[in-house]
Amino acid sequence: MWATKAAILALYTRIFGSVRWMRLSSYLLIVLLFLFYGSNIAIAAIYCLPRNGAPWDATAFARCGSPVISAIVIGVFAVIADLALFVLPLPIIFGLRLSPKKKMGITLIFLVGFLYVL
Repeated sequence: MWATKAAILALYTRIFGSVRWMRLSSYLLIVLLFLFYGSNIAIAAIYCLPRNGAPWDATAFARCGSPVISAIVIGVFAVIADLALFVLPLPIIFGLRLSPKKKMGITLIFLVGFLYVL
């Protein structure tokens, strides 16, 4: 999940790199997403490994089967990150001087992206 979101943010940095706030926001989000998703991997590894002296069988990994709280936190963070990726370029794009036809096309593209977030 981090790699796909980081790729989009890297694209934003490449396209809108001359806009300072956009470049800084993209870098900040890349680091924030890396820290969040990386910590989830570490937490899952610690949570799922058998305790000292426990056998490496299915019972040791049974507690990994339903991490409800972790799934909710990851889901909420993923939606917030998707919304941030959706909203981040909007002020720049809608500030462009384009023909009404091109603005309508860009609006349709972003509506498709908004449907993805939902």
